[in-house]
Amino acid sequence: MANIRDDNSLVELHNTLEYSADSMLKILESVNGYLQGVLQAMEKQMEMLKKQLEEANERLQCAEDVLRSCESSQEYDEESGEYYPSCSAEQGEVQSAREWQKECQEKYDAAQRILDECKYEVGEYKKDGGFIIPPGGEKTLEYLTKTHTDKALEKLRIIMEKENDYQGTPVTLGADVDGSSSVSTRGAAPVAVNVDKDNIPLTAEEKKERHQKALREVIERQKYNSYRNEIADANRCMVCPKCGRPYVCCICYNVRDEEYTREKIHII
Repeated sequence: MANIRDDNSLVELHNTLEYSADSMLKILESVNGYLQGVLQAMEKQMEMLKKQLEEANERLQCAEDVLRSCESSQEYDEESGEYYPSCSAEQGEVQSAREWQKECQEKYDAAQRILDECKYEVGEYKKDGGFIIPPGGEKTLEYLTKTHTDKALEKLRIIMEKENDYQGTPVTLGADVDGSSSVSTRGAAPVAVNVDKDNIPLTAEEKKERHQKALREVIERQKYNSYRNEIADANRCMVCPKCGRPYVCCICYNVRDEEYTREKIHII
């Protein structure tokens, strides 16, 4: 039984598969570049936070040394019942330096946790699959755009060759006793053929409808196959407070200034 509606669609499908695979590979390359850029931006800001923390530690150490020196020079005044000098200013500086050091430490620790989480997720995205553990997104897409697409194109080319051979085979239509149509080929047994008045190429509207239907089916299948339909969305991003873009995409000149960046680090 042969029922060919639109052989041009096979050619279009072949070209679309090749184009889609090439486009996906370019997207993968762009995603990798973006991820590397984000990690590099985070590493740079980690260095700034580390430097800030080191400065806070030095300030605290210096303030404590000054306070100890002051306390070692104190003498007790029996008339007033107090020690002189009082070292209150030095104590205030130590307290202020200690609070600043604590704040810098908390910022550094929070940024380090976020960086570790990002590196872990990027590692999961790039992870190779095993017998039990599925591969990450990058390897899955690479398989789809390379191995899977190559197999699909090979099978499609075989179908196109068979279809071309069929189209080029001389046929003779005749009527059987029961009124059904048959076709005779050179040296071949009769083959039943569907003679359809609608045997014309698909219209643009029909192609659009079929594409939308197939797209809906793919979306529903993805939802069904996703693990409990729980897909985590991105919830953290370092952005420039001036233009609102991620630092890797920032267009502000000032964001490149170290002091500006140090004071304006935002993690949302």
